[in-house]
Amino acid sequence: MITLPERTAQHRTDTLAMKKVSLELGQDLLLRSIDERDYGVDALVERYNSNGAGQFLVFQVKGTQDAIKVGKKGIHLSGFPRRTALYAEEFVHPFIVAYTSVKDGPRDSSPIYYLWLQRYIEYSLDVDEPGWRTDPHETMTLYIPETHAVSRDLQRICNIAESSMLQKQAHRFIVATARLEALKSADPDPTYMRELRWIMSAIQRSPMITRKFDDPTASIKDILSTVDNARSVASVQQKKKRANSEKLEEANTALCDKVAILRRRMNGMLAEVLVMDTQPSANSW
Repeated sequence: MITLPERTAQHRTDTLAMKKVSLELGQDLLLRSIDERDYGVDALVERYNSNGAGQFLVFQVKGTQDAIKVGKKGIHLSGFPRRTALYAEEFVHPFIVAYTSVKDGPRDSSPIYYLWLQRYIEYSLDVDEPGWRTDPHETMTLYIPETHAVSRDLQRICNIAESSMLQKQAHRFIVATARLEALKSADPDPTYMRELRWIMSAIQRSPMITRKFDDPTASIKDILSTVDNARSVASVQQKKKRANSEKLEEANTALCDKVAILRRRMNGMLAEVLVMDTQPSANSW
């Protein structure tokens, strides 16, 4: 006779909490349960709307059969595995810890409290408890701000989901800026044009960044048009074997002028992009 593993009371409570979280998130956030749990990752949540492709959250859901009380430091979530916090630091996507009471089942009306774990580590634990990583205790206590309740602040959950895409696009923009700077003294030959095309493509694929800096003096559309014109003129002159053509020189001069404007604009934006979405505040986690 096969003996099946017995589910603990905490497992049953966490299952009810998962159902409650799924019901609370609504239509814009789709929760997918992960059956094979690894270090406490219970679910993947995707922001589900026309602009949300690629925006994900990783959820760990903790439930309790007791009413959750608010202390001086907020909501106390004790017994949290230290290794889970260490594991969460390695995630690209935001790692959210959700904590709620299911005293009255999955439709319990009490709040679902949440914590953005990576941000909490960066701006709370690393500042106030710098030795937390080497603490010999296997578990730790997390403090969740009372204001961080899913039912009150669903838009912020959506903003957090957006953050991983923002960081990816910011990284792409920074790489494009460095590669553009490397072209500063280069001649607009075919290799230069190919590299410039990659840079312009990278900028276009970073709309969350470009909408912050695109203006008439550094218009992406205008610069792309100038690139295409210079390539077209170069192609024509190559066929005619007139490498010293005035038209080619004019096209290259116009291109270099536009690229210089773009380079200055991107370098000016670099410092802002590096700290984008990383400003700490009292409720940043």
